[in-house]
Amino acid sequence: MPTHITVNGLGLTYKSTVGLSMATIPDVCKTPSPGGPVPLPYPNIADQSTLQNGTTTVFAKGGKMIAIKGSQYSMSSGDEPGTVGGVKSGVFKKATDWITYSFDVKMDGKNACRHTDKKFHNDKNTVDLAGNFDPNVPQPGLNAYQISIWKKCVEQHDKYDDIKKENEKLSNDYKAANGEKPSLTKGKIWSGRATPQEKANYKKFLEDQNAIFEKLAHERAVYIVEDCDDIPWDGGKPTKQERLDGHYDAHSKVEQAIKNNKAELADAKMGP
Repeated sequence: MPTHITVNGLGLTYKSTVGLSMATIPDVCKTPSPGGPVPLPYPNIADQSTLQNGTTTVFAKGGKMIAIKGSQYSMSSGDEPGTVGGVKSGVFKKATDWITYSFDVKMDGKNACRHTDKKFHNDKNTVDLAGNFDPNVPQPGLNAYQISIWKKCVEQHDKYDDIKKENEKLSNDYKAANGEKPSLTKGKIWSGRATPQEKANYKKFLEDQNAIFEKLAHERAVYIVEDCDDIPWDGGKPTKQERLDGHYDAHSKVEQAIKNNKAELADAKMGP
């Protein structure tokens, strides 16, 4: 979105279109706390660029996969603190699934999906009843100032999300190559890493992760400085101060993670 292909008068969703799907009902996820998991509401956002399981024989605009019944946006974001999982789905950051679609237009034998079709979010833990919106077009109800900063704030949000995906890929690649999950718990870092090669692999992982964390910290700081928390995003926290506090907290956690990694890199056990 925007799109030049329509189905039933509605824009067709395909891989290269630009748009976001935001849950219109909070994504309630169980969140760790000293007293045990607590159900808390979070926004949940999915990007059209993560479209998967689309068409394989019919394409749009130079070979772009088209969304059809059974397609998904492969991941979502916004509910990261709810690591115990959604109250219905038991997971977080998971895929979307289309609820509605064209009944009379099919591609690859399956119903075509359009921008305004409704979706489940986070493995059916919540829903988007409004359909995708174009990030280049401000959402309704904003004042003149909020409209003036809308586009740059959406771009800044996307930058941050892309870097988070980069970090997730780094961790997954490390795990796949080394058969373990990277641990940042002090005292357990070198457990099971007895050989020089194992230590070298982990050292490289920490260095690469810190480079990503530095970028995360920078982009979150830019988001705050650009006053993007003045915008009341659909599905987000209700007040500017709550949004700002949440992003300051996220920024502090990233900076602490950088310090933790640097401490491990300075550990005397880092040698062969």
